[in-house]
Amino acid sequence: WIRAEPLWRNTRMTRGENGAQIAANAANQKGLITIGQTFGGRVIQGLTNKFGYTATKYLWVSLSKTMASSVAMSSVTVFTGASIGSLSVFAMYEMPILIQRGIEIVRIILGG
Repeated sequence: WIRAEPLWRNTRMTRGENGAQIAANAANQKGLITIGQTFGGRVIQGLTNKFGYTATKYLWVSLSKTMASSVAMSSVTVFTGASIGSLSVFAMYEMPILIQRGIEIVRIILGG
């Protein structure tokens, strides 16, 4: 199941920050890390920066599926904007696996 809780209201991205950086900052404030902050995430992000997301999308999908399939916690925290795209890696791959495994999804909504 999914539990949503707003973290910041009226949060604005500062110049040069992207959604991944905002999520990483929010995760760090809660003592967590994002997929992008793991070793695998940093490697794939480096490849994404060099070759573009189209070339690395399936690496992100693989990393996300591995995380969702192997996480050993009873809940995971997801940092999102106001909406989650139905074609996003999270919606298409991570969320169905987590739900099937009975892992609680805590959604932290950034911005607002």
